[in-house]
Amino acid sequence: MAKSAREWSQPKPATNYVFGPLIDSPPAHPDTVLTTLLYVEKVIREHGGTYTHVVADMQLYKVALQIKWSDPERWKNLVLRPGGMHMLMSFIGCIGHLMKGSGLEEILSVAYGGSETC
Repeated sequence: MAKSAREWSQPKPATNYVFGPLIDSPPAHPDTVLTTLLYVEKVIREHGGTYTHVVADMQLYKVALQIKWSDPERWKNLVLRPGGMHMLMSFIGCIGHLMKGSGLEEILSVAYGGSETC
């Protein structure tokens, strides 16, 4: 960031890391997720942000999505996304489903020297 700011000669704000409190409850429990969302939203607003962006693994993402859907107006500034690994797995699964029987599996098997496991 500093190098980029020097190159563009425009000062950029420093990145802030905020460590929240530990919550001694099961991570995927709706109360735990709600407490975390409220805390993150509060910190974002204290730092001048409008939107709260949350990236979580699929289990926590589903719980957070249920919370958001329970009161869409209240959570209109909450942006939820599944983690990168889950998005990639979902994408690869879709491609595999769409391309089944097209010969793609055989081509990849030859290209990467894998054995047929599916």
